[in-house]
Amino acid sequence: MKYIGKNESGSLILTMELQKGVLVPFLEEETVTAFILRVLNLSKDQMEKEVQTLILNNGCVDEPEARVLASGDTLVLSGAMPGLVGAMLRSNSPIKAMRNTISEASSGRDETMAEGFIRLKLFNTVLTDHKEDVLRCGFYIEETEG
Repeated sequence: MKYIGKNESGSLILTMELQKGVLVPFLEEETVTAFILRVLNLSKDQMEKEVQTLILNNGCVDEPEARVLASGDTLVLSGAMPGLVGAMLRSNSPIKAMRNTISEASSGRDETMAEGFIRLKLFNTVLTDHKEDVLRCGFYIEETEG
């Protein structure tokens, strides 16, 4: 793993890595909400407005304050996405019952990941607006051989 911190530069590389997923340490017993507030430097109201889609281990999260993170989890954060699929994936969507038609069978948790880390992926407006916040916190990327 290679550490990336606030002194790194390269906006395009940062954007690509955040879409692919970066390894971010989480705190013991930290909920999805607490993690987002800490890493993205948001208030609860800002989070509810800006982070419309939360996916943890391939499943949509409607109650992020009740979900506790575990090592190897994958957390995907996105602003509102267009269309029917975007509406279904949105947290607390009125049409969330339709999600079972697009659910992934696998858990999404990476059992080989280092203890104390989750994989964080950012997309659309969350990526654009908060990549510098994630950079400020620091994260790790998995180095490829070659």
